[in-house]
Amino acid sequence: MNINDVTYDWNFNPFEAYPQYAEQTDVVFTIHWQLYASSGSYSSKSIGTIGVQYAEGTPFTPFNELTKETVQAWVEGAMNKQNEGSVDVLKQGLANQIQDQITPSVVVLTAPWDAPTVAEVAPIVEEEVVAPIEEVPVVVVEEVVPVEEIVPAAEETPVVEEVVETPVADAPNEEAFV
Repeated sequence: MNINDVTYDWNFNPFEAYPQYAEQTDVVFTIHWQLYASSGSYSSKSIGTIGVQYAEGTPFTPFNELTKETVQAWVEGAMNKQNEGSVDVLKQGLANQIQDQITPSVVVLTAPWDAPTVAEVAPIVEEEVVAPIEEVPVVVVEEVVPVEEIVPAAEETPVVEEVVETPVADAPNEEAFV
């Protein structure tokens, strides 16, 4: 894919700067850059940093007056100064990545003996399984407790006996509670 078939968008953030340098304020010395490439629904990106240096006595642009175009010119100029044509090489690399998404040059295959069969891939039909209800032994302990022991009775209240049933699961010995 040709680099002209791709749309490129630079982003610059953050900036590293000296608060004071050569009688100037907020002097940028490192720019973090991101270059996004896209073609249709395919995209790729590259990120990095580049150092820039302010030379004392040369024209200075205050940080709050920087524009994206100015910073892009600095970044591309510094990249090409390090390696002639490196911006075009970077853009071509991103274009190649997009081309590889469109038409892969390498694919990953599963060994044919490990490939799933149609039966293994077929949807599983869930059946309702009704499990038999297990019988859990329950022991009922009948204990007669006089009501007076629960609530003190008034003199004229007749004594009533109450049966308390207590279920006990998995009792070790039912006879111990009889």
